[in-house]
Amino acid sequence: MDTDPEVARIMAKKMRERMFNTPRTIVDANDGTLQNMLHTNSMLLLDFWAEWCGPCRALHPAFQTVAGEYPSIQFARLNIDKNPLMTAKYAVQSIPTIILFHKGRPVHRMTGMVGASGIRDMCKSKCQSD
Repeated sequence: MDTDPEVARIMAKKMRERMFNTPRTIVDANDGTLQNMLHTNSMLLLDFWAEWCGPCRALHPAFQTVAGEYPSIQFARLNIDKNPLMTAKYAVQSIPTIILFHKGRPVHRMTGMVGASGIRDMCKSKCQSD
């Protein structure tokens, strides 16, 4: 039985939505766990944030959405107020700051309200270069 092309298009769209919009766990990193996370994940995208930071709170839904689109990258957040050692180690002076790590080394950094498109650009640039 042939499927109506419009029905096939809608089904394909729904399948893509399920695949890419699946909520993904964003790990909470801290001063004690970050180094291990960097060594156990080939790629890690880390969001430095604080509870009192409006742009940080506004960025979180975009961060979570993009996390579902890149299963090869582990997404994590680090609260700067609770984790001063790693915040200082990576010279985070303004938030939100997002750093992409590849094999434990920082390879890309963005500061400010970059939105989903900025996060995607970071992920795409590294995924395409591998």
